[in-house]
Amino acid sequence: SVANFYLGMAYEQGHLVNKNLTVARKYYARSAGLGNPEAQYNLAIFYLNGLGGLSKDETKAKKLLSEAAKAGVYPAIEALGFKTQEKAKDDESGIKLEGRELYSLGQSFETVGEISAAMDMYTRAEKAGYGRAARAIRRLNSLSTESSTTN
Repeated sequence: SVANFYLGMAYEQGHLVNKNLTVARKYYARSAGLGNPEAQYNLAIFYLNGLGGLSKDETKAKKLLSEAAKAGVYPAIEALGFKTQEKAKDDESGIKLEGRELYSLGQSFETVGEISAAMDMYTRAEKAGYGRAARAIRRLNSLSTESSTTN
């Protein structure tokens, strides 16, 4: 799936090959079908803009963006209207996610090693009233404390 993703990028941007959005779209589709979240995001952009021979399809794009966002792809989260901590610390605009959904995003970020993003999602989940988020915040804080004392 990773190879297909990089081939898609090469054809999209014209790196070492002639730029060809139709071929790029095919490689992104293969990679996205195998679960590559970056390819899901890129393919969603193709659907949103009608690139690579595709007709614009907001429904397919949102489904792909949602899958990519669950895997922690920041641009996908932002494309769905949810601002990440890095882009807008005090901006609460965008779609309203339930506490459980925010917690789930936090778990996804934590799984891929994006601890600050995970903490942001857990904090938002806690503010939304999701009790398990407080435990996750305490756990991450204790891990952070342990790693700083062992260094």
